[in-house]
Amino acid sequence: MSGFFRFIFLLFLLQSWLITINSISAQIPTDNLKLWLKADSVELVSGLVSQWYDASGNNLHLSQSNEVNRPLKTSNIYAGHPAIRFDGTNDQLKVSFSELMNQPVTYFVVWKRNIPKAQNILDGVDEFNRVTLGQPYSNLEFFAINAKGSAYLGLYYTKPETSNLTVSSIILSSPTNFFDNGVLKISGDAGNMGINGLTVGAAYNNSRFFNGDIVEIIIYDTNLTDTQRQQVEQYLMDKYAPPISLGEDITVDYGFCPITLQVNEGYSDIEWSTGDSTEQITVNQSGEYWVTATDFFGRITSDTINVNFFEPLLPTDIVFCYGSQETVEVNVTGDYSVVWSTNDTANSISISEPGTYWVKVIDTLGCFIQKEFDAYVDMFPVTATLGDDKALCNGNRIVLENGAEEAVTYLWSDGSSLPWFIVDNHTQASVTVTNINGCIAYDTVQINILGNAPNIAFDHTPICKGNNFVFNSLSQTNDSSSIDTCFWIFNQTDTIIGNEAVYIYPEVGNLPVYLHVTTTAGCYKDTSFYATVNHIPNVSFVPNSACERNDVLFQSTSTIDDGEITEWHWDVNGTQYYTSGFNHSFDSAGNFSVSLITISDKGCADSIESMFNVKNSPIADFTFGKGCEGEPVAFFNQSSSWLGTSVDYIWYFDSLSQSTLINPEHLFNGTGKFPVKLVATQQVNHCKDTIVKTVLISGKPTSLPNDVEVCAKDIVTLTDNSLPGEDENIISKVWGISQPVGNIEELFLYTFDTSGVFSLTLTVENSAGCTDMKQSQLIIYETPDAIISTPLDTVYIPTTATLFAEDPSITHFYRWYIDNVFLSDNASITHQINSEGAYNFGLAVETNKGCSDSTNRVLTALVPSVDLEVKSLSAVIYDGKILIRPVFRNNGTSPLSQFVINVRFDNGTSFSEIFESTLYPGNESGYTLHTRMNTPERGTPIYVCLDAVTIQLDQNPDNNYKCYVFDDNIHIFPPSPNPAKNEIKFTVISDTESSCEISIISSNGALLWKDTRSITSGVNDIVIPTPASTLDINYMKVKVNSTQQVFKIIVRK
Repeated sequence: MSGFFRFIFLLFLLQSWLITINSISAQIPTDNLKLWLKADSVELVSGLVSQWYDASGNNLHLSQSNEVNRPLKTSNIYAGHPAIRFDGTNDQLKVSFSELMNQPVTYFVVWKRNIPKAQNILDGVDEFNRVTLGQPYSNLEFFAINAKGSAYLGLYYTKPETSNLTVSSIILSSPTNFFDNGVLKISGDAGNMGINGLTVGAAYNNSRFFNGDIVEIIIYDTNLTDTQRQQVEQYLMDKYAPPISLGEDITVDYGFCPITLQVNEGYSDIEWSTGDSTEQITVNQSGEYWVTATDFFGRITSDTINVNFFEPLLPTDIVFCYGSQETVEVNVTGDYSVVWSTNDTANSISISEPGTYWVKVIDTLGCFIQKEFDAYVDMFPVTATLGDDKALCNGNRIVLENGAEEAVTYLWSDGSSLPWFIVDNHTQASVTVTNINGCIAYDTVQINILGNAPNIAFDHTPICKGNNFVFNSLSQTNDSSSIDTCFWIFNQTDTIIGNEAVYIYPEVGNLPVYLHVTTTAGCYKDTSFYATVNHIPNVSFVPNSACERNDVLFQSTSTIDDGEITEWHWDVNGTQYYTSGFNHSFDSAGNFSVSLITISDKGCADSIESMFNVKNSPIADFTFGKGCEGEPVAFFNQSSSWLGTSVDYIWYFDSLSQSTLINPEHLFNGTGKFPVKLVATQQVNHCKDTIVKTVLISGKPTSLPNDVEVCAKDIVTLTDNSLPGEDENIISKVWGISQPVGNIEELFLYTFDTSGVFSLTLTVENSAGCTDMKQSQLIIYETPDAIISTPLDTVYIPTTATLFAEDPSITHFYRWYIDNVFLSDNASITHQINSEGAYNFGLAVETNKGCSDSTNRVLTALVPSVDLEVKSLSAVIYDGKILIRPVFRNNGTSPLSQFVINVRFDNGTSFSEIFESTLYPGNESGYTLHTRMNTPERGTPIYVCLDAVTIQLDQNPDNNYKCYVFDDNIHIFPPSPNPAKNEIKFTVISDTESSCEISIISSNGALLWKDTRSITSGVNDIVIPTPASTLDINYMKVKVNSTQQVFKIIVRK
């Protein structure tokens, strides 16, 4: 392209962009519009997209310089618009921004994927500034927006596969909102990266290529509001899925052939007003037709069209009189043909026979309309009749016996036109009658006069709906005969015979009444009329409940549909009232009978009786605290309610002060008497009660306590100069302390061992019950704690005792005594004790404020004693070594140390060790021996024994010895010494307490000696004497339970 033509082309594009920018304001918001790409605004080179123009006016045009990486522009396949198609192999377009576009950002992308794969629709242009939109590797069902980087998945949702376009809207902010066709799919953290450029159709690093179509991209460098987002979404959806349209209304001026109504492709869930669900329908009747459907964005769209066909005027059903004929016609002109069921082809035919007929009107295309109609014959001329000749009385009527219900006009032989003929000495009567269809009938009867008909008259009681009413006949004869019978018919069906007829009718309005009166001469007369049945009152009153001990206004709310109510008759629990409204009070709760009778100006009455519910009212009551000037008065609600239900309260203290608290307080102005009103209202039934009481406000006393100085742990008398108040006496004084530093009993303060400056309070009460409280200063000086400290209360002579005062101070004075004899004025002393006994040391301490304390302490001097006990012994084998752990206890009075620990094993191995620590009297000490013996080659030892030997003489050596057995078996060890002289020693280990049988047997088998010894569980060292008769070689048999051993021993004397 030459430079000139390129300039002209660019100038054209610039003009197009300016026109576009000016027009889009009506479509989408323009503020903060960053980038706008539309598939119909590209530069093509060899049919491929080399540049995608930015319609936002920011000139951020996407480009691709490499021909093999350029996408394809499709034809107008999406509602008349093209798409940019990426092949999923290497297609991509890029643009770099002049600056980083940080969040918040709003994206709109209209796209469709052709193949599900790991692919990016959008991305940034470098690794560190990315916002990716597409399918991640982890799950191809996911659709994700990611501003966190390649190590993260971002924000995603499961998107089903679709062959339609999708409008994806992303508000990238905190949080990020992800929309699919206008529906929010997910909200959350998508990351906070910005972008400094845009890659479309791939990842920034030339990977994850998109296989699909993109028709439009819009980017704002802000977060749009919901209204703005929906505006852009509607623009995009309307553009690529326009609302359904049936076109303009249709008028068919000629012919009867049907027309087709249809919708475009791409809609689902189609529903026509005809019930069809196809994309098109055919119609051949005039009317309004509508269709609704769902576009591929999920929106429901609809349209309506009016179709008007040419409709000639066709015959309808006809009626003709008997003996005549009727002409019917088709009102049609123009190029149409007409065919009747009679095979006539004219526009009209004459019909004289009843039956079903049809007519067909056909256009030149062969399309037609057909109408069927019926012809009926009216037989009125032959069915209307006066009946047979008649024997009647003067004054009787002649009427049509057949056809009267169809007749509309009459003409009698006397010239009258009423539906009846009055006999007055006539011998003949004739009538000409016409019905609604214009059919005419004629008839004549002969009359035989019998006499005169009676005169009919009657009266009646008020005629009211649903109430009995009475008709009385007052009829009279016109000759010498008398009234024979009265025959009544009410509502055309109910018959009563007699002068008096009692009847009840359940509805209002006109009641048909017929009266037939006959005389003894055989003459009769009858009359028919409508009696007006009047409304009865609708009786009601208000209220339907009340509260006990409260005036209630009873008011009739009765109504009547005609006339007015003129009388009221009340009975309220035996009390009568005669007005429409009145006040009444019930003394107690319960159900009481209330009745009301109302009477209208027509004499119609009705009544109501009901049980009137009188609800329980609360009982308002209260007490109040003392009323003192300047202090709020506490009010204590003592009201009670029915069954303990909740109550609302209003207190009235004066015209301006109210409270709704249950137990309020109120500050009155000045002294004197003040009325207080309490209104209690139950929530459950809104019943109220009211009480008024008078509150007396009296003057207050004045509290004037004096300051106090005192030593800790001392007693002081409290004084004051309080005033009682005008015309009152002080009846009570109550002292208090700001902190718990002492006890007050009456007027005396007993201080604790606490020093400092505190507050005293004095509350005084006068004879009116009013109080005042003031504070005074309480200074408590430190009283020293005379505490004697010494290392031991028990010492062992000879010794030097050291005693000292705890926490000594240079401001304190000290005096020491022994048995009340002064020793020293120092803070500590030493004293030599050489003899056994009790020594009573005393200490007195005094501060520079004169506060003092004293104490004494007794030291006991004893002669020392020694008793070391081996409490227990245990041993374990660890890593081929035997660890031995005894527990020692000092049962004596002297500290023990440097005592010898002797250890002996069953195999004769032994060692000794020195206890280096100090074990004080009364203390126990677990001790692990430092000497660790190797485990014998023969295996685990059977037992180990320990003996502790003190340097001093142990006064109880029997408890210095313990053994530990390594297993639970019985062991019998060989005797020693062997040869033996005076005694034989051996060891037995048992797992339980048992007995040990010992026998000495000579070499020739003679029993020389036998004994049984008791043994304990553990190690038993047994010593037996050598029998006098045993010399040289003998045998010793030892048996414990089922275990026995025999040893050879040699005895030497």
